[in-house]
Amino acid sequence: MGENYSHFKITEYLIRQWQEILGLEINLVELPWPQYLERMQTHPPAIHSTAWTADFPDPDNFLRVSSFRKYTGWRNEAFGHLIQQARELMDQEDRLALYRQAEEFLVEEVPIMPLYYGLISFLVKPWIKRFRVSPIRFWY
Repeated sequence: MGENYSHFKITEYLIRQWQEILGLEINLVELPWPQYLERMQTHPPAIHSTAWTADFPDPDNFLRVSSFRKYTGWRNEAFGHLIQQARELMDQEDRLALYRQAEEFLVEEVPIMPLYYGLISFLVKPWIKRFRVSPIRFWY
């Protein structure tokens, strides 16, 4: 069950709310990952639920690497230009300033709507030393 089960339950809840409050008719289609990817390439739905886990803790991982632009069809030349510029900079403060500017396009045009953020907690005995967790939530 785990995270996929939670994601599914949240999606079901959202659909119920959209139906009850907005009167929308929404059909939930759950697909195995290979079919999901094919569907997103050939006939993407008007709305879909997906998740993204950062491979590394940097805005680039969400603003450039994540698949939201690929699967939404959203294009914004200024956004793309800012992301590319930020990617090429070495100064972290300048990079973050450009990523903040790029985020403004997401806020204004809303091609995606982050609804929730996951959290994983670990209980570690006090005598355990050097317990490391990677940015992608796998422990060593």
